[in-house]
Amino acid sequence: MRGISRQLSVLLIAVLFVLSGCLPTSCQREEPTALFPADSLSREIAESMPSDSISLIHATRGPEETPLSFPRTIQFGSDGTIYATDAERNQIYTFNQDGTFDRILEIDGLDIPFLADIRDDTLVVHNAGASRIDIISGEERVRSVSLPQDNTPRDALTYATATDSAAYLKVASEQAGVYIERLNNDGTPTGRASLPGPHWRHAGLLRLWEDRLVSLSGFRPLVDTLPVGFSDGAEADSVHLLGFNSPMLARSRGFTVGGDVSEPPLLSPSATTAGQKLFVLNTRPGWLHIDVFDQQGTLHYRLEEANPELDTDHYPRDLAVYRHPEGYYLLAILLSDPEPALELHRWIPRRGDLASLP
Repeated sequence: MRGISRQLSVLLIAVLFVLSGCLPTSCQREEPTALFPADSLSREIAESMPSDSISLIHATRGPEETPLSFPRTIQFGSDGTIYATDAERNQIYTFNQDGTFDRILEIDGLDIPFLADIRDDTLVVHNAGASRIDIISGEERVRSVSLPQDNTPRDALTYATATDSAAYLKVASEQAGVYIERLNNDGTPTGRASLPGPHWRHAGLLRLWEDRLVSLSGFRPLVDTLPVGFSDGAEADSVHLLGFNSPMLARSRGFTVGGDVSEPPLLSPSATTAGQKLFVLNTRPGWLHIDVFDQQGTLHYRLEEANPELDTDHYPRDLAVYRHPEGYYLLAILLSDPEPALELHRWIPRRGDLASLP
């Protein structure tokens, strides 16, 4: 889909200027170069590990009459069906296992929907505009959990998910701090756990990973985990993603320590779980790069498009992962730029240990 159109040296120079946010004639300051020790070690690990190539199977904007407008979240069903939400159209699209468009589900009352989980093809939808979690089977809303609003600060970012027996709300606010609240199915709070660090560090989706909750961070290579049955006062475990490498790590440190960087750079727009692995979208200016970690946060694979090309408008929003019965992996990617679209990629692990990869 994308061929290399420049010599490697030209590409690297262009990337440096793009990432620094200035042109050679307009730069007035030097970019930070210092790294945190953990980030420096991660860079060494990543640079010593060869990457696996992923190949594009199909790309689509959906139906011509109602194409994707502002896609936000994506999930695979157990049979390989792909579900994607559009936060502008307030609709849920479905796509076949080969990436081709299937249909739009007829579900009333969606208001800024985010797919939180899929269990046996029952959708768990964070209906953010309505402050509730909807459980949807087929095209019927079979249950809803109202999320608390009275004590949620106006500046808060909120993320939610649910199991069969509980719902979870993450709130990240400069005013009120960061916490995850556990709710009964009737919306009654049953426990709250505070998360460490500044609120911006916790901007990211809330995922289920087997018997634990995973709180993602878009701005630092960290995740926070909690058991799904946590009670009031529980403390989350913070896991550093060892081997996560990004061109923006120095800027991330510069913002964290209060240097000349005015805003935290986005390192990862999303991540998802598949079996015992965590797949993390690692932002690059024009191509897909995905890192695969184990439950201890150690890098196992680096996945990258075979022919990267510079494109500063390239913006993936979310990814979903499906292990095909034949052994390879399908990676579904939602993009908002350069145009809203779904891309389906295939990954065959380079190392010959497919059978042992959980």
